Amino acid sequence: MEGVAFSLKDCFRIIEEIGLEVSEFILIGGGAKSETWSQIISDVLGKKTSRPVATDASFGSALLAGVGIGVYKDVTEAIHKCLKKGKEFVPGAEAHHKYKELFNYYLEIHDRLEDIYLRIKQMND
Repeated sequence: MEGVAFSLKDCFRIIEEIGLEVSEFILIGGGAKSETWSQIISDVLGKKTSRPVATDASFGSALLAGVGIGVYKDVTEAIHKCLKKGKEFVPGAEAHHKYKELFNYYLEIHDRLEDIYLRIKQMND
């Protein structure tokens, strides 16, 4: 669970680097049904997370389709009209601090595996 959360954190770093502000993450899909995993993601990211009442990933596709055919003028309108928030998760200060330290190990492991990833790729080419 933490590995996936760390991967999300790694992607979030790029969002931060380009200057986009994110105040909350909305979790969808099967993993969002897990309270434990939802809390871990909140703790790792250090941001509030929530899950909508409808957590199926296809819900987002339906909203985009509604925008595409003109039911909604844009994604923001579709979200405001259709997305009903369910449970919210707030990061715990102690857990977030621990995960910040562990994230540094995650990055170090990721960097050390680069050569192995290249060798596996070459083996499959």
